[in-house]
Amino acid sequence: MDKSQQQSVAGEIVEIDETYTRDAPVGVPVLAGILTAAGLARAAGLVLLLALRRAGGTGGGRRTFKQLRKGPEVPVTSVWVREPDGAVVEVEVHGYVCDQALLVSDRVSAQVEPQKRAGLPPRARRIDNHTSGRTVAPYPPTRLTHLGTGLLLQAVLGAVLAVLLVACVLGAFR
Repeated sequence: MDKSQQQSVAGEIVEIDETYTRDAPVGVPVLAGILTAAGLARAAGLVLLLALRRAGGTGGGRRTFKQLRKGPEVPVTSVWVREPDGAVVEVEVHGYVCDQALLVSDRVSAQVEPQKRAGLPPRARRIDNHTSGRTVAPYPPTRLTHLGTGLLLQAVLGAVLAVLLVACVLGAFR
C-alpha cells in the first residue's frame, strides 16, 4: 500500500470485540504452480527411492488442495475509538494481541490503512497506547508460513528439476 493511503486515528477506546478468525485464501494459480513443482520433486524422490530399492514413505501428513487453498486463519479484533470530535471509528487489528495491550478507556493513536475488500473497516498497522506506554504492532500469519517450509523447498527443487529436464530435452535435439 502507498504511504499516501495511510491515515491516523486518535482518541479513546470505547469498545473492543472478541477476537475471531478470518481466512486469508491463497490464489489458485500460485498454489497450483507450487504444488506442481513440489509434485515433480516428490516424483523424482520416489523414482530415486525405487532405484535404490528402498520403501518410500506413506505421505500421510500431506494436506489437501482445499486445506492449502483455504489459507491461514488470521486473528481479527475490532476496536472502536472515539475521536476528539466525538466520532466513533472502527478499526481492525489483524494478528495476535495480548488481552492487556488494549483496554477500554485507553488513549490511543493508530496508523490505519484501507483494506482490499470493500465494506471492511480500516486495518490498524500500529497502535500507540498512550495510557500504558505500549506499542501494538501485530503481525498476522502469512501465506508462506501457512504453506510451510517443506512444501516450498520441494517446489524449488521441482522447479530446478523441471528446468534441467527441459534443458536436457532441448539439448538432445541439437
